[in-house]
Amino acid sequence: MILEYMGPGIPALMEGNSLLPAVFDPTKRINPYVVTEFTRYEIDHDGFGGLQMMRGIFDGRYKLVVHLLEDTDEFYDQESDPFEMENRIGDDSCYEEKRGSMRISSIG
Repeated sequence: MILEYMGPGIPALMEGNSLLPAVFDPTKRINPYVVTEFTRYEIDHDGFGGLQMMRGIFDGRYKLVVHLLEDTDEFYDQESDPFEMENRIGDDSCYEEKRGSMRISSIG
């Protein structure tokens, strides 16, 4: 974004979409998802201890969090649960298809 704004152009080896349009118009959506990554080693005095590796994907309504070293993931519908109090990862009745599409999007 900085290179594009300053004028020298974007090198071909840099992948992704420009965020510059969103700087000038915050209502403009650049990507269909926001993907995050969290990895750290927690020491004994700050909580759970051990290696924590998580990946998340958010589409503006739904959030999927995958815990890479644990058995349980998280899935939230922020429209009906804005404070993320109800983990819907096991609710196959209405969220199974959405969770699956988000997993595929986060990989590809």
